[in-house]
Amino acid sequence: MNFKQAVKKFLAEGFTNRAIEELTKNINLLAGYGNEIILLSNQYHKWEREYRLGLGPEKSELNRINFSLLEIIDKIETHNDIDNNTLNSDNPIKSIEYSCIYNSNKDLSPKVDWTFFNAGGLNRYPNALKVDSNSREQVFKIRAHGEEDLGMEKPINRLMGFVELDYMAINSSNGDISNLLFILIPMKHNTIGQVGYVEVGSDKQDDPENPFSPFRKRFIIPNEHIGDHRWHRVTIEFDFRYIEDAFYTIFAPRINEGVRSKGEGELWFKNIKIFG
Repeated sequence: MNFKQAVKKFLAEGFTNRAIEELTKNINLLAGYGNEIILLSNQYHKWEREYRLGLGPEKSELNRINFSLLEIIDKIETHNDIDNNTLNSDNPIKSIEYSCIYNSNKDLSPKVDWTFFNAGGLNRYPNALKVDSNSREQVFKIRAHGEEDLGMEKPINRLMGFVELDYMAINSSNGDISNLLFILIPMKHNTIGQVGYVEVGSDKQDDPENPFSPFRKRFIIPNEHIGDHRWHRVTIEFDFRYIEDAFYTIFAPRINEGVRSKGEGELWFKNIKIFG
């Protein structure tokens, strides 16, 4: 297990202090993020001190710190994937043979196979979620007109594999961190009394803490790709085999969900292949 995997494990288990210790030990490998880690460390220790003194610090502040730590790890992994145009060298799935279980260009009914949602209302913004088809490929287009969360999702009957796709980031109103992202989400198998889709780490559908879940795997679109009018190829791996209660996976392109600064944005993607 490398230090990035260790940080994610500590956060998933609720050990923010150990995650910060692991990041601090490897701060020389985190070029450009050292000051941010020190700031988050100070913010966490302030929160922890108030908690010990019974001053009732907000749980949302701890969630924000944890999500900020995850963002740093995701950005590091994102740039590693872009630089290598492949999976990380320490990832075990490189040596495993997989079959393609989904190809968007062979999907004859994408509006059936994918679930579309828009917190701003599908009727209010009818063009926020579109699929443009031609004889060669399907181009999926999602657009946020404001701060609403929106996106698409497709269930994957696997806990390990990878997703390949091309994306074009049309625009994003955010500043230092993009609000455009792709997410892989480990899901539970519904038990008696549960209704709807329930994520690992929760016991109900649409839990407001879901967007900040440490169990999710995120690929955040790099700022330098926004508005460059170019298609970019990316491979995003996932491995949820060792997460308790994980039963299947959801692949979810998103705008605004779980980001600190929401706003307008538009993301196109195509040539989606899922391997498992």
